[in-house]
Amino acid sequence: MKPETQRITIAEACGWRFSPHYDADLKCIALGCWVRAGGADHELEMPPDYLDDLDAMHVAVMSKSGEFKLKYREILADICGAMHYHNATAPQRAEAFLKALNKWEEVE
Repeated sequence: MKPETQRITIAEACGWRFSPHYDADLKCIALGCWVRAGGADHELEMPPDYLDDLDAMHVAVMSKSGEFKLKYREILADICGAMHYHNATAPQRAEAFLKALNKWEEVE
């Protein structure tokens, strides 16, 4: 998956939504046109940079259920190796998060 697509998909999975005041085709470039979960349409922000921020990925994972977290950890261990998943990078965690949601798309 392209990094922009990963960021958008994670943000949407965490409840962020693109502002209805902007063309949806601009999602990848209009980073400051998003509304956080539960936010008002006029409160535009930029979603977290999930691919560069371990804290943002932690918040994303913790927002999900216990069953999801088990699946996520299994996938992360496959990506990083069972003994190294605690040292996983933000991009590795993003990949595992999206795979656990069945939203990961392989790039051809």
